[in-house]
Amino acid sequence: MSPLSNIWSDTTIAGFGDPKVYVVQTTTKVVQRCILMTTDPGDLVFDPTCGSGTTAYVAEQWGRRWITCDTSRVALALARTRMMAARYAYYLLADSPDGIKKETELTGKIRPEYKTEDDIRKGFVYKRVPHVTLKSIANNPNIKEGMSRQQIDAAIAKHAETETLYDQPYEDNKRVRVCGPFSVESLSPHRVLSSGDENHDTTVREQEAQKEQDFATMILDNLRKAGVQNTRKEERLTFDSLEPFAGAWLPPRANTPTPMASPGA
Repeated sequence: MSPLSNIWSDTTIAGFGDPKVYVVQTTTKVVQRCILMTTDPGDLVFDPTCGSGTTAYVAEQWGRRWITCDTSRVALALARTRMMAARYAYYLLADSPDGIKKETELTGKIRPEYKTEDDIRKGFVYKRVPHVTLKSIANNPNIKEGMSRQQIDAAIAKHAETETLYDQPYEDNKRVRVCGPFSVESLSPHRVLSSGDENHDTTVREQEAQKEQDFATMILDNLRKAGVQNTRKEERLTFDSLEPFAGAWLPPRANTPTPMASPGA
């Protein structure tokens, strides 16, 4: 094992290539490393530029909730197809009977019995590697003169500190996962949003500002009337009150993005 620098040479196309379905598709290993470094299972990952759906694909693989959106219907169609056709390894949950059994096998410690709920927020059962130092060997109370090499190795392994490999959870090879249910939301009607400063003179005139206001009003009116469709056809989220943000305008986008989201996101 060696520490990573700011140059990830193992993620280049020559070392790790994914079959591309999108012209600017990022390799999964890059997104995977970023997600594993910054989030835990059950956390929410947001990607405002969906593209081919790599972020959603990796987030689903590693038990993260996700939201992604894009202004292109082509991108959303590619991402949706990719998610629906995906197959993932089944990782052992720490909060499950199989996970507790594996954890006991690894640590030799029997946990008190409790009702498991398959809560993914408690993580997976990960592989470990011993972190052996000369100091730990010298202070090992079980190493004595006359021991065989096998006995010494067993004593070192028993008292050595371990490092958790968060990118290597244990798998159940008898199971295969597919993507969980997700919704694709679209805001209609689609219109182009002005950038405000049409003359690029760093000054937004009253007429330009009025266009921004009209667009925001149209979006809010649409949400008041239509609400938000849930993943179930008979359910719909309606708003009792919906008011514009009383503050500085958010930076406008060229188009209204269409979002995709996993449950609970």
